[in-house]
This record gives sequence, structure tokens and C-alpha cells, in this order.
Amino acid sequence: MIKVRLRKRGHAIVHLSAEGHSGYGPSGTDIVCSGVSSLMQALEIGLRDVLKNPSLNVVVDEKRGFMSIEISSPDDKTDLLFRTIKLSLIAMEENYPLYLNVTEVKNHDKI
Repeated sequence: MIKVRLRKRGHAIVHLSAEGHSGYGPSGTDIVCSGVSSLMQALEIGLRDVLKNPSLNVVVDEKRGFMSIEISSPDDKTDLLFRTIKLSLIAMEENYPLYLNVTEVKNHDKI
């Protein structure tokens, strides 16, 4: 199962991470993994190349199937992008609940 975790500061989402492998299909043909990866990469590109957010921090560990995206200076535009990706991931979770879990964690919880 892929576990997606998000964290807010105030009302703005500032952190999104995805970890694990869905197990929906064989490696290279797993549509759940592909969908989550595409959305995470779209978030990174949007924050880095479109919004040019200077506080972007991205961590990737391909062996673990882990990607973390965090910003330290959120604004309305970054929050809009984070919320769009969040809603897209929740829509995927509704269709593939055995393979994807999206959770909001509190500031003191570990992601």
C-alpha cells in the first residue's frame, strides 16, 4: 500500500509525502503507483518551475518508494497547487482503497 501523508501550517498545506508500493500490479505496469508518482512529480514541477518557490525541499528514495515535498514559505498559489494534488490523490484513494491511503498528520506527528 502507498501511504500519502500531508501536513498543514495553519490552513495551508506545506508538506506532502508518499511512501511504499501499491501492489496493484507488476512493477512497471502498476497504475496506482504510476498515478501517485505522476501527481507527486507534477507537484514538484509546479512548485519549482511554475511558481518558482524558493523554499522547496524535495527528498526522493527510489528503493523505499519514497518522495517528500515540503515548502517553508506557503502562499495562496502554493496552497492551491497542494490542494489540487491532495484532492486528486483522494479521488484515487476512493477508487483503490486497498492500495492507497491519504492521511493528514498533525504537526507533532512523524511523516
